[in-house]
Amino acid sequence: MSILEIIKENYISQEKSDFVTTLFGENKELLKTNEEVIVYGAGSGGREVSECLLLHGVTTEFFCDSNPDLIGKTLLGKPIISFEQLFKSYKNRFIVVGVQKPKKIVYESLVSKGFNRVGIIQNDEQFYYYLQFPRWKIEILELTPHANKISQVYEMLADQKSKDIFINRLSTLTSYADFASYKNYCKLSNYPSAYPESKKIFSANFENQMYFDNDLITLKPGEVNLVDCGAYDGDSFIEFQKSLEKLQIKDSFVYCFEPDLLNFQKLRTNLSGYKNVDFFQLGVWNEKTTLKFASSNLMYQTESCVVRTEERLSKVIQATESDSSIEVDSIDNLLYPNRVNIIKMDVEGSESEALLGAQKTIKKHHPQLIISTYHKKDDLWNLPLLIKNMSPDYKFYIRHFSFSWSETVLIAIPK
Repeated sequence: MSILEIIKENYISQEKSDFVTTLFGENKELLKTNEEVIVYGAGSGGREVSECLLLHGVTTEFFCDSNPDLIGKTLLGKPIISFEQLFKSYKNRFIVVGVQKPKKIVYESLVSKGFNRVGIIQNDEQFYYYLQFPRWKIEILELTPHANKISQVYEMLADQKSKDIFINRLSTLTSYADFASYKNYCKLSNYPSAYPESKKIFSANFENQMYFDNDLITLKPGEVNLVDCGAYDGDSFIEFQKSLEKLQIKDSFVYCFEPDLLNFQKLRTNLSGYKNVDFFQLGVWNEKTTLKFASSNLMYQTESCVVRTEERLSKVIQATESDSSIEVDSIDNLLYPNRVNIIKMDVEGSESEALLGAQKTIKKHHPQLIISTYHKKDDLWNLPLLIKNMSPDYKFYIRHFSFSWSETVLIAIPK
């Protein structure tokens, strides 16, 4: 059986997806009449709900929002109208609640004002999942040109758990917003057994705890040097220190790279009491240059990242005058030939460039590698192959460290 056939075994078609039933209920006939809907909420939640609706053949005619600054503007090419306009002219239309935290309040308010066709996803975990899905969705046909690479990586993986996560992630992401499949995938998470699966922590991430406290990464007494790429506010540094203290390892040093100004300020503040750290307000890349950058404080942006032309065209990141520029450089330029034991990368889609900029360091020191593989669709198979081409002296594993789509991580251990 080919790798694509294995993936398709667990594939859930658009028609079988539970998204439509959950959201529309008895109003599922909308799918047959091609009636357009109105999404209440013109923020990131409304945008993502609209994108998920479109995957299932339901188009958005308008967005509605209570923020007067948004009225008259557009989102995904659709007009944003006020509640007054909604109440006056569209009371009999199907309204989909696309706000996150106050969604129940919005729903009850709409119903109390006489709107009798309102769709809402009450369950917080399902709502979070559906909002995230369009961002990660892969069409099954998209995998066909990459079948050889996918098969090669599958055979490279060093244990069955890695193979299971690899197949299940691709099967789930090619399915159409099926929450049951998603929950099954999350059960493969390598989260601490002390945290039971429950509503309170379903969307929690354990990546920082699990980066250095798992069944693969080894911290040994002696000099331990970590390169933390995408250091954020110091969260992974703190967990690294806890792991060292547990093993009574005192000799360590961490190089923290964080390009986002707000995050960098938090990083310096949070780690001000530590002496075994050096800070770089830089992005990691394959050369020294200046790049366009979308900061995490933008309305539509939840993570800081380098802005690429193809991402603008696909509207994953929308071009605005708020984009800024950042300085980037390579690990080899800045640190080589310093000894490095571990490299952790969570750099929002720039992992391949960052790895290329660390080739000399990887070839010389063979550090343990902890690399995020979920920011770009093809990172799951391209990044292991990239590292193997740099150095054949690695064993490859995949772990998933959260109750969300994010934090699927490639761990490369020197043989």
